[in-house]
Amino acid sequence: MNSILTIIITYILNPILEASAGIFVIKMQSHRSLRLRFSDLIFYLCTILTLLLFPSGHPVFRWVFGLLLYLVYIFTTVKDTALNRFLLFMLVHGSIFLLQCVILGVMYFVFRITSFHTVSVSLLGNFLTVVSAVLFFRLPFAKHLFDYVKQASFLLRILILNTYLVVLFCLAFFKIYPKQIYEILSLVITLLTLLAAINIWILYYDQRTRLQQQEIDSYQKNMPIYDSLIHEIRANQHEYVNRLQSLANLPVIYKDYDALSRALQSYAQEFVNPMANYPLLQINMPLLAASLYSLASHAQGKGITLQFDIVSAVLKSHVPEHELTDYISILTQNAIEACKEGDTIYALLDSKDGAVHYEIRNPVPAMISPEEIGNFFRHGYSTKQLQTDHDTATSDPLDGKRGLGLYYLQTNVTKAGGSVGADCVCHDGTYYMIFRLML
Repeated sequence: MNSILTIIITYILNPILEASAGIFVIKMQSHRSLRLRFSDLIFYLCTILTLLLFPSGHPVFRWVFGLLLYLVYIFTTVKDTALNRFLLFMLVHGSIFLLQCVILGVMYFVFRITSFHTVSVSLLGNFLTVVSAVLFFRLPFAKHLFDYVKQASFLLRILILNTYLVVLFCLAFFKIYPKQIYEILSLVITLLTLLAAINIWILYYDQRTRLQQQEIDSYQKNMPIYDSLIHEIRANQHEYVNRLQSLANLPVIYKDYDALSRALQSYAQEFVNPMANYPLLQINMPLLAASLYSLASHAQGKGITLQFDIVSAVLKSHVPEHELTDYISILTQNAIEACKEGDTIYALLDSKDGAVHYEIRNPVPAMISPEEIGNFFRHGYSTKQLQTDHDTATSDPLDGKRGLGLYYLQTNVTKAGGSVGADCVCHDGTYYMIFRLML
């Protein structure tokens, strides 16, 4: 009876537990469902057959064939580039080995277990490996280790490769000389723990550096907006001096009261449009303010009025300012491109519960159905598809990019925990297309 139990544990339970730890880590890192699939059953079966095909006197062959099974499983189930799939293989195999080293150290130093080749101890070790893998890779930072590795610099990937080669060398040493493991166990555990800590530290600071570089690139990309705004302010200052001089000369030019009144009204009207956009400069996000002010000036040049209602000048968002600016600019640019000369666009900007609320509405020639509105956010869809052939031939060439912009907008806003929606309403006999963003 004991021999049958030993066979079951050795050739069925142990390989299933080992394979379960690897499958769990692979699926967690590739963000796939943990549901059991046919490919998983094949992997379990191949793992069991590996123990049956290779005799116990050749553990190195078993180990090498097991690595090949992991590699084949990842390449057949994970959809990614060949380099990223190999990086995932190194991450999974290396992390499981490090967890096993920690478990081995606890069993050796705490519970004083000195023989790791018995059936019960090997079963306990594999069970603890599965448990520790489930607990560790459910931690917030551990869930995205593979994402950090994929986004890491080339130098960091080389470091990860070197680390894995060290781990591979230690494993090969243990397989070839299993009796020497007790003599250098404490040294190996210390070195591997230090190696893992250094890699995690490098990954953390590489991620921070990458995010900071993205912000720098964004500000450099939007620097022309600041430059144009500064140029416009300087031009307005110069124009302001000229208009003061013109106002001072009006009584000299117009002698009667009625003519002077009409001249003053004409001069005052010319100041209305620029003044309407000045509330934008009061909000606490300079990049967003500059972008919206630039778009308003662009719309004014096309004969389109962009009217802002700034409910709250203190804005708080879940995303960095440069990302929020990109999303709001997409909606505003789309509204401008959908209008013609003489139209008025209404935009509302507010902040509630730590999120920015942006709503923009522009007139449209007819009611747009919910199905057509849903198509706006489809990849590659263009609003040109709703226009006549004549409109298509004469419309703005940038219009073809609207579908891509809205698809990009919805995808990224949803990932960031925000929401974007659209609707079409009728007000006072005019149809308005409304887009709402909360982020």
